[in-house]
Amino acid sequence: MRTPAIPANEVERTAAVDALAMVHSPAEERFDRITRLACRLFDVPISLVTLISRDKQWFKSAQGLGVPETPRDVAFCAHAINHDELLLVEDARVHPDFHDHPAVTDDPHVRFYAGQPIQYQGQLVGTLCLVDYAPGTLTEEQKDTLRSLAAWVENELRVEALSAEQTQLLDELDEARRNALIDPLTKAWNRQGMDVLMQRELAVAQRSGSDVCVMLVDVDYYKQVNDRYGHVAGDEVLREVAQRLRGAVRPQDVVARYGGDEFLVFAAQCPAEMGQFLARRLVERVSGRPVTAEGVEIPLTLSIGVTAANAGPGVLATKLVNAADQALYETKAAGRNGMTFRAFA
Repeated sequence: MRTPAIPANEVERTAAVDALAMVHSPAEERFDRITRLACRLFDVPISLVTLISRDKQWFKSAQGLGVPETPRDVAFCAHAINHDELLLVEDARVHPDFHDHPAVTDDPHVRFYAGQPIQYQGQLVGTLCLVDYAPGTLTEEQKDTLRSLAAWVENELRVEALSAEQTQLLDELDEARRNALIDPLTKAWNRQGMDVLMQRELAVAQRSGSDVCVMLVDVDYYKQVNDRYGHVAGDEVLREVAQRLRGAVRPQDVVARYGGDEFLVFAAQCPAEMGQFLARRLVERVSGRPVTAEGVEIPLTLSIGVTAANAGPGVLATKLVNAADQALYETKAAGRNGMTFRAFA
């Protein structure tokens, strides 16, 4: 296996990656919708938005792959950033650079790869790529389509869609400290990250006197999913639920994996009516279509507890979570697969 070369402009390139502050950041629907579309358009099982930092390949968005990162020295995309043009590997098993690559000779047995480099601040910071387990190729029209999707990714890189508090927190931390606040399975904020962000978001809301909403989301009968289909399928269920939650809430809302099968959504500038609307949409997004995991379609439902308050001196994060937890208990007692709103008191 040929180790990817280090670009001559590596100092400038990694400075651009650092300026993005996206390595070890939460997944975002605006990138996930691009990789989902790529999988459909090209009929491939895996599509990724990758960022190549000094020592790793970080997946800002991943369809069909359950790991958040790989070492840089085994990354196909680390080869792709050495060129301005598409890197196309029609059959990795017979390619001189990749035939003995561990991902080719062993699981997941990659055969086809197409990686279009993406730029930020004039530097090649990563790729939009396609991966398949069978050999393949791209027509000229398909290559143009992949370039267009990569340009879409580049446009998104220039836009700050997360809330100001999420963006500020990411900017303040280095990669290692950001990593400590992200759940590696779902690529949502973890409990520690959410606790930090809720305090920040609440402080802003209290200064402006705006409304905030908290939703506690529980995957119904998740233990039975693990027992019946196995932990690999259970992990895929959590990844898919997290992605559907991100797609159903607003871009600035904070989504965290708060426990084993429990998620928490914090929505700033969100009155009670909007919070209830979002919660109903979350329920519909998950119950409306089964999750496919390990080749099996698994029907799922959610139970959600919702509370909302006008932020004031007595509105504490712990009290909001407790109120949402009480509402969640009521949803479960009523038969699950729905939402309950409890006014904050």
